[in-house]
Amino acid sequence: NPLHDGRGVVIAVLDTGVDMGVPGLATTTMGQVKVVAARDFTGESVVRCEPATRGDDADGKPIWRAGDVWVRGVQQIEGLPAEAAVCLGALEESRFAGAGTTDLDRDGRTDGAFAFVAFRGADGDWRVVVDRDGDRDVSREPVIRSYDRAHEFVTLFAGDPARDLPRVSLSVQVESRDGGSCEIEVHLVTASHGTHVAGIAAGHKVHGEEGYDGIAPGAQILSLKIGNSTLAGGASVTGSMKRALEFAARWGREHGVPVVANMSYGIGSAHEGQNDIERFLERFAVENPHMLVVLSNGNEGPGLSSTGSPAAASTALSVGAALTQANARDLVGVN
Repeated sequence: NPLHDGRGVVIAVLDTGVDMGVPGLATTTMGQVKVVAARDFTGESVVRCEPATRGDDADGKPIWRAGDVWVRGVQQIEGLPAEAAVCLGALEESRFAGAGTTDLDRDGRTDGAFAFVAFRGADGDWRVVVDRDGDRDVSREPVIRSYDRAHEFVTLFAGDPARDLPRVSLSVQVESRDGGSCEIEVHLVTASHGTHVAGIAAGHKVHGEEGYDGIAPGAQILSLKIGNSTLAGGASVTGSMKRALEFAARWGREHGVPVVANMSYGIGSAHEGQNDIERFLERFAVENPHMLVVLSNGNEGPGLSSTGSPAAASTALSVGAALTQANARDLVGVN
């Protein structure tokens, strides 16, 4: 059944973010874009861009400044309308100090700041330029739009190319704010687990190899980030699971496709089915019959309450390993 490859289904990966720049997560078996949405529900990387003013530096060269953020080279940005207002903001590496992932551009330092330049194009849509190497010069940087508009993304500078360091992929979602400012939700992939999950579920030609596929290479992916990179272990923050699931349900309804949500997060559960998130999932399943939520069953056991939360929700599909009598003796020394 070569056509039974997941085509027509979307898999929502609620995790640390899916890196759409990885070979194998670019297209489906039908040539469609693999990652069709990239959103962050943690609030970790929101950048507020304020209207910038043009001035001159000490050498008389033009710079644009908003508060403490300044850049040069704005006049050379491709597609910038002559009279367009420009907004500026920045994402600092120090924001991620609590999780040990502070060197986002792999340059050996942890004090970097990446400026974001936002402006409206001739069509009225927001465009964003990211100072990927933190040198305050945006003249040669690519222009991207909100990911849901054009599936565009960039990667931060990765230091010495000879060292082949892993790159951090970045996409944006721009919302207008009062006073001509805007707010940029940055989808920043600093951990590998979400990408790993997406590859298993729906990778196609992983590492460019024909036939090296995930379970459903024809399926598309929603990258819904719930793991906060500023916290140790990429912990999920309050409400992020619910917001991500509600987004997936809405996306499925709007596009008329079934959605499978995969979530590998979980904690121990003393009273199965009684936690707030489990009760939410039971209501969610009834209200969204076009969705199936698949959860990891936890890493506990054997014993009572080894199924964690939210995997104990009665309307979700929970997946875990079985500990048979034969391998229990070998693995944990019991019969």
